[in-house]
Amino acid sequence: MEYFRVFKHLVHKNISSIFGSKSHQTLSTVDIDGIAEFLAQTNEVIVMTGAGISTNANIPDFRSESFGLYNRLQKYNLPHPTAVFTLDYFKENPKPFYELAHEMYPVLQNARPTVAHYFIKLLDLKEKLLKHYTQNIDCLEELAGLDSSKTVQAHGHIKTGTCLGCRKKYDFEFLKDKVIKNEIPKCIECSETVKPDVVLFGENLSKDFWNFPSDFSKCKLLIIMGTSLVVQPFAGLAGQVNQNCPRALINRDPVGDSGMLGSFWTNLFHLNPEFGASSNSKRDVFLKGDCDQICLQLAEKLGWKEELHLLMNQNNNKIDEKNSKI
Repeated sequence: MEYFRVFKHLVHKNISSIFGSKSHQTLSTVDIDGIAEFLAQTNEVIVMTGAGISTNANIPDFRSESFGLYNRLQKYNLPHPTAVFTLDYFKENPKPFYELAHEMYPVLQNARPTVAHYFIKLLDLKEKLLKHYTQNIDCLEELAGLDSSKTVQAHGHIKTGTCLGCRKKYDFEFLKDKVIKNEIPKCIECSETVKPDVVLFGENLSKDFWNFPSDFSKCKLLIIMGTSLVVQPFAGLAGQVNQNCPRALINRDPVGDSGMLGSFWTNLFHLNPEFGASSNSKRDVFLKGDCDQICLQLAEKLGWKEELHLLMNQNNNKIDEKNSKI
């Protein structure tokens, strides 16, 4: 049912783009000042985020060259470096995945939300945030105080796990205990492998993700942070706002090629966001640089900088206090 509803939305959007009115400029200036001014007057903001908002929390982007995924797992003779993130390979050999998890657990345990995470929380406090869609599985937005109902975790999360056999659910503490010991979690009922509830290549995305037509049809401003919009279907969300909706990309690099379904289908159903194309030049703003620094600039222009720092300090103190009792 979700897929039919999404397909209907995509067809309707395509027809509207062909026969509807052309886009017009809604920003006073097509730069950071124009985005800040528009944000000050606008509610119903959607934020899309990727790995780039968590790198300042020392959580690496696994797909980046600097992480060196292949070198780390070369001893397993992977068919290709990212095989460790495919469901088929996980079922065949979960050890490489859990070796990475063992290496990353101390990083995740000590991670603090970044300025970008707190900026999203501040948008919510200002009653401007419609929804936060993220590719990240680290749940740092929740650690920053954002209610889970406000976030769609497109690629799942590490909070729970599921047995690949009997489908019994396990909590984070069960997974953590095994990962710390560098063990592969096994189901206590059927002895099958337990997989964290992250979405591996070859798995369906969550039902929450496929509700995107309801959110994106209401969106008045789209802010994209820490992603180059390459991985589908997440990348295609940027093309689902209406033609007059301003879009700001905060990232170190410009957008990539998201046409993995072929140019015909990606263009037909707006799965290629076409960010920065001449047809979108009146509404697209590329803010090149570090996500945290640009969020601070936006906060300053909006007169929110003091509030943002106060929010960060208060919440980080709570996190430190809680961890000191563990």
